[in-house]
Amino acid sequence: MTSLPAPMTQAAYRAVEQFRGSRPRADAEPDGDLLPSFLLWLIAQGRCQTAAELHRAFRPDRTLAAALDRLLHDGLLVEQDGALVASPTGHDALGLDRPSRFPAPPELRASGATYALDARLATGAQGEVWMARQTDPLERRVAIKLVAERGDAERNAMLFREAAVLADLAHSGIPAVGDTGVTGDGRPFVVMEFVAGRPLDEFCDRNELPLGERLRLFLRVCAIVHHVHAQGYLHRDLKPQNILVTPDPDRAVKLIDFGLALSLDGERNQPGRVQGTPTHMSPEQASGAAELDQRADVHGLGVILFELATGLSPVREADLVQAGRDITGVVGAAKVRASEAFARAPNRWELAERRGTDAGALRRALQGGLDPVIERALAVDREARHADVASLAADVGEFLAEWEGSGHAPRVRVGTWLLALLAVATVAFVAGAVWGGAWVRR
Repeated sequence: MTSLPAPMTQAAYRAVEQFRGSRPRADAEPDGDLLPSFLLWLIAQGRCQTAAELHRAFRPDRTLAAALDRLLHDGLLVEQDGALVASPTGHDALGLDRPSRFPAPPELRASGATYALDARLATGAQGEVWMARQTDPLERRVAIKLVAERGDAERNAMLFREAAVLADLAHSGIPAVGDTGVTGDGRPFVVMEFVAGRPLDEFCDRNELPLGERLRLFLRVCAIVHHVHAQGYLHRDLKPQNILVTPDPDRAVKLIDFGLALSLDGERNQPGRVQGTPTHMSPEQASGAAELDQRADVHGLGVILFELATGLSPVREADLVQAGRDITGVVGAAKVRASEAFARAPNRWELAERRGTDAGALRRALQGGLDPVIERALAVDREARHADVASLAADVGEFLAEWEGSGHAPRVRVGTWLLALLAVATVAFVAGAVWGGAWVRR
């Protein structure tokens, strides 16, 4: 069990006493060594519930971000329904009783191993994701994806199919599958690698990454998706929430949630059935087309690129809400150019500052090089899109190399980045054979 050093915890209690009855002042913050246990105590007591509340109470600097990352990485803090809560392990570390929302964790058994469920992290249409611990025959942290209700044959099949897809992909940028089983009341579950990361867009914004760093992360995502396609699968739900980046120096990137993955080897989408995230799905997905190919994922990557570069979305959620069930017209409409959307954004100066530049320079970068790349990836007619992910990555890579070298947006050329992407994908495939533990969104 992870625990906080006793002096650290005792100091946290002293700091809490000072905190009571007054809002903390910037000059009265705990120092960096004390901050993690202090924050954990505040959250465990219900004094703060969201990261935004913590940032309002303290200086939103890297010390605070590092403290939160440490607590999340160590499993002492978890996110539930948008709120930060201390995990059972976190309560134990502080010597506090576990709250009622964390009942005595049930144990699951599979293939001779025993797993204890610590905290439910997410609930969706397909089931639940839990932070868990393998306790026997060895001890390690894992994540468990569990079907919410027993007797649901379709969801049972989808969960086991997702596990089979993940096993086929075997890549360092994709969570590894460790085990499968069935609970005592008949609900299937899958044990997967635990990923202590944050969604791609949130990670970039919290760390105020410059445009160049964001594009380098995007290229790593492209390498993973390229591998998925090379192994004969389509992801069909590419979005920042399904791409996690860890806070460690290596910034490991993981692509998660293959529940909608489709085989490219003759498998067809059920005609008329729309699956995916409306803000990120391709027009052919929105129309329920039976024939889908890798260009559907190219479109999803184009949306992500638009968001990373501008902080805006090419598809407005308000338009989707107004459209109701028929979203085809909204998703299938031609997208506004990234530079034009950015120029009209009232907060464009703030968006540019988060990317290490000013509004004028970012707009010039979009107009001079990224606009045509994004526009091609988001083409309504898939025949006009990049033919594959390698082609998209080549365009982005050429832009990045020339833009950083010249200081202004260059003309985009397809070149040697294709070979670089393929080399990265090959190395990652070999490294992916090493098992780590299921995914957990932070």
